[in-house]
Amino acid sequence: MNLHKEDFAGTGKVFAFTFRQLVFNKANIISIVILLLVSILGMPVMALIKGESFSFGDKEKTAIVKIYYTNDSQTKIVPKDIIRQDDTFAKIPFQEADFTLSELKKNGYENYLKEDEVYLDITDTVQVYGTDSVNMEYESLAQAAGEALQLNRFTDAGADEDQISIAQAGYGTDTSTMSEYYKDKEGPGWGIRYGVQYAYAIILMMLCMFTTSYILRSVIEEKASKLVELLMVSVKPLALIMGKILAVMLYVFAMMFAMGIGVGISSLLTMVFMNTSADLSSIISAATGSTISLETLQIDPVFIAAVLVSFVLGYLTFSILSGLAGCSCSSMEDMESASMNVVLVLMAGYMVSVFAVNFRSIAVIVSLVPIVSIFCAPIEYVCGNIGIGVLILSWVIQLAVIVCLFRFCARIYQSLIMYKGQKMKVMQMIRLAGTIKKEQTKQTHAGKEKTS
Repeated sequence: MNLHKEDFAGTGKVFAFTFRQLVFNKANIISIVILLLVSILGMPVMALIKGESFSFGDKEKTAIVKIYYTNDSQTKIVPKDIIRQDDTFAKIPFQEADFTLSELKKNGYENYLKEDEVYLDITDTVQVYGTDSVNMEYESLAQAAGEALQLNRFTDAGADEDQISIAQAGYGTDTSTMSEYYKDKEGPGWGIRYGVQYAYAIILMMLCMFTTSYILRSVIEEKASKLVELLMVSVKPLALIMGKILAVMLYVFAMMFAMGIGVGISSLLTMVFMNTSADLSSIISAATGSTISLETLQIDPVFIAAVLVSFVLGYLTFSILSGLAGCSCSSMEDMESASMNVVLVLMAGYMVSVFAVNFRSIAVIVSLVPIVSIFCAPIEYVCGNIGIGVLILSWVIQLAVIVCLFRFCARIYQSLIMYKGQKMKVMQMIRLAGTIKKEQTKQTHAGKEKTS
């Protein structure tokens, strides 16, 4: 079937009409509100369950109300030195104690310290005592005092800022076999590759599954209400399906984007008010059980472009498949089986990508196979298993699949949209496309013969 500009006339009108329907639908509004609330409140609620607590403002950052201290070390320390290491204690009064540690232990804490008051003892070691024996804030205070003690020791010895920085610089140790060493030189390890593959595939799968549901419901509802028959009077079949698909794609993407912003707000609230935070590496690590540093990957503008292109191609592919599945149904009762067919194809691509991450030897193959390449190609590229040439070739192949689906959809959509009866199977749709092509060919020959 040859596509012409006239076949797309009215796409914008269908797009605007469908998008307005989705945005102002009461059920959709309720769903979005619930999803936004879940995304915004998710991290704070999880932190509360884990035992964190909210703290609004400087006064409530710590439950400690007063700090008694003695310094029996050879290094002078004043409260400002401790506050400089941790400003959590900036507004808490410090008072030099008129009792000793031995008196405190002998006579009991309660005779010297009121509730939420602590005693800071600075000698060669730093210790904090209070009525609460399991308060994590005691550790924070001890750490701040210890860091101040170490810093003042360097300063008293005449060290400048650069020398102090070098002296305080951390270090790490690691051991490995020679085989592991050379294996690491080949690129990111299995844990990193699996984690990134898992995160990317889950996001793409969620987006496509949401879109499938919305497209199927939209197409079937219009067929059942016979609204589509009125629309086809002024709009070409191809424009009708493309406008609908693009509108749903934009709506679902906007919804997922809003949820992403909600997660960002949730993370910010948790970080500011609950002294807890999470980044992409920690989220992936928690989900996969592996320690992941994204610095080991080729995270650059080329990678971002690779992910976006593959993402859009996959999104468009499954949106067209959803449109075709919706057209093959005559009622809402058929929606579940139609949705299952699309989801099975989606899950097949996802499962292959998850298993393929174990085998670098088949990186090129899984990057070029349609559907699977959507999940695998950008990740195989970022892990260094394929080059930019293979990545571009995978895009070309997937784009060719989209064009074929697009032409197939254009050929049979007008017949399917009017179809009433049992859900049409894939082979029936293929046979229908072949029949329509033969009829179009006959009409073309008849027109040429009549002209001649």
